[in-house]
Amino acid sequence: MPLRKFSGKTLQQLATDKGVDINAVMQAIEAVRPIRLGTNELAAAAKALGMTTDDLSNALKSGKTLTQVASDKKVDLQTVQDAIKAARTDDMRIQIKQAVTDGKITQAKADWLLEGLDKGFLDGPGFGFGGPHRGDGLGNGPLAQPTQQSNP
Repeated sequence: MPLRKFSGKTLQQLATDKGVDINAVMQAIEAVRPIRLGTNELAAAAKALGMTTDDLSNALKSGKTLTQVASDKKVDLQTVQDAIKAARTDDMRIQIKQAVTDGKITQAKADWLLEGLDKGFLDGPGFGFGGPHRGDGLGNGPLAQPTQQSNP
């Protein structure tokens, strides 16, 4: 999963430029801002790690970070991040479609959100993943108030 860009560079690129291991950076971020996984994201991460959702949930509740669990399981963190992003993207597509069905947003707004999702603009806060605002996913979080001028 691509990491959020800073000055045109991803966090991975910045870490590499500074000679810092990206896993150390990720652990530091997770230490101050634990990752919150939804049900489908947890299931996707657990599958990528070869664990049950209960085992992964217990590991995270015990204080381990996702980076530590991936390291313990000898699974590349990027593989886990990609699985989480795919689950999040699927969930967001479903939420957007449901919001149109429920009359909460227009199809034009849905198309705009889906375009942003396809372009990677809606990967979530922090370093590209880490717990999108739940609720209806559209009416009460940051997606309800896009900052771009060109929104429908």
